[in-house]
Amino acid sequence: MMRDQVLFSWMPRHFSLFPVEYVFEIYDFIEGMNDIDLVSNYEPLVKIETNGLSYFYNEADGQLINNHRYKAIVKVIDKNNNLRFYNEGYSESIEFTLMTKICKKRDRPYVHILNQQ
Repeated sequence: MMRDQVLFSWMPRHFSLFPVEYVFEIYDFIEGMNDIDLVSNYEPLVKIETNGLSYFYNEADGQLINNHRYKAIVKVIDKNNNLRFYNEGYSESIEFTLMTKICKKRDRPYVHILNQQ
């Protein structure tokens, strides 16, 4: 059971001369499915809209299962609808497994990144 938060963060690949919003999404990992098919055909387990470059996931966003594989992806959206982004604004996804690290006082969640480059 998670009692803490896990920080997800990302770096923009555009110049910040215009207002943008980021949509952070977490999906179940499906073996062999590419990112485009995943976001086109499945609903995210977690979907957060933010102006920032990071997000603290917590249980209120939806319960993720310990030792289960997920994909996280970020989409950038131009708030003025004037610009188009490569790949329709979607980032490359990361595959991760939520793990629980056992500490003396309590369990602490962390994310194990599987395809970190």
